[in-house]
Amino acid sequence: KYIQRDDRGNLTELRQKKLYHTLNARPNPYMPASLFWATIEQNRNHFGNAYVLITGAGDDQQLWILPPDQVQVWYDNARLLKDVPDVYYQYSSGGGQYLFS
Repeated sequence: KYIQRDDRGNLTELRQKKLYHTLNARPNPYMPASLFWATIEQNRNHFGNAYVLITGAGDDQQLWILPPDQVQVWYDNARLLKDVPDVYYQYSSGGGQYLFS
């Protein structure tokens, strides 16, 4: 669910937002939400984790499943990449490597 909490602690479901449609109907042009979430759950159960790449912003936001066996999780506690320790995800595909924070 896509919800918002107000100052009083009340929760409101935000169905009118584009993100609600992305999460509940069409995460990307090739998958309905039911297949997307079933694949995420299967990856989590089988590999122990599931990864989703978020592309775009606003009305053009899309969610793409990354194969868990092609993602490595790195914790930069030595602060090699930034001044603050953080978690990074290295995705290897098609001969290329991509680093996401």
